[in-house]
Amino acid sequence: MSGKIALVYKSKYGSTKKYAKWIQEELDCDIYERDKVNIKKILEYDTIIYAGGLYASGIKGFKLIKKNIDKISEKRLILLAVGYCLGSERDIDTIKERNLQDGLDKKLEFFYLRGGLNFNELKFFDKTAMKMLRNKLANKKEPLTEEETLLLGCYEKPHDWTSKKNIIPLIEYIKGK
Repeated sequence: MSGKIALVYKSKYGSTKKYAKWIQEELDCDIYERDKVNIKKILEYDTIIYAGGLYASGIKGFKLIKKNIDKISEKRLILLAVGYCLGSERDIDTIKERNLQDGLDKKLEFFYLRGGLNFNELKFFDKTAMKMLRNKLANKKEPLTEEETLLLGCYEKPHDWTSKKNIIPLIEYIKGK
């Protein structure tokens, strides 16, 4: 591991922030909330980790990196997405297709970590979207997938899949192990 590391994150419900804090502890890096940092500050670093929560497969706040990729493409770039999906190969492909167009996938290393979901804490728009999804799943003719079954369980009981051990592959990658 060489050079200065910045970890920039955008968290809406807390899972991404939790992971960001754990990563900061392990790497002793500088950490910034997305809305409190600008590209000028980020340019001071050799390695940039961007962590954002997933919403409809889009990574929250990732536009900062996308729109400035020409300025930072010589940096070591790591993207961390946090969401409630299982993280299957299909899930990862969907996330990458939605966020890493125009060769962006070749300019950074991608990681996915599982977060949590508490239906009762969702804001109005998110809760409305999730109710629509629940209705769709409840009326589905085919058997539910494992992920759909887990998701339905989140409406009744909050789930938190975050774990400090989940960051180990990311930490090892950054440290060059």
